Amino acid sequence: MIPAPSPIVLSARDKRAEVSGCVLTETFRAPGLLLPPHFHEHANIALTLEGSFMETVGTQPYEVNPSSVIFRPAGEKHSNRYGKTAARC
Repeated sequence: MIPAPSPIVLSARDKRAEVSGCVLTETFRAPGLLLPPHFHEHANIALTLEGSFMETVGTQPYEVNPSSVIFRPAGEKHSNRYGKTAARC
């Protein structure tokens, strides 16, 4: 069974706007949140504004800190584990 893509907007604090065919999303993730392996239907670029987290692609973990930029191709399976403070991207 193939998992369904996950929505980028997950919390009431997230903000979303469509501009010229692109979707801009500001996300807020609570401290300690664990997002199990998932993927997104469309490619996305994330800029971390505050906080930090670990993103795991396959078996490779990546530490993501403020000012980090992530490019995720459509369909790339990954998981996220948020640290002791909230994260905003």
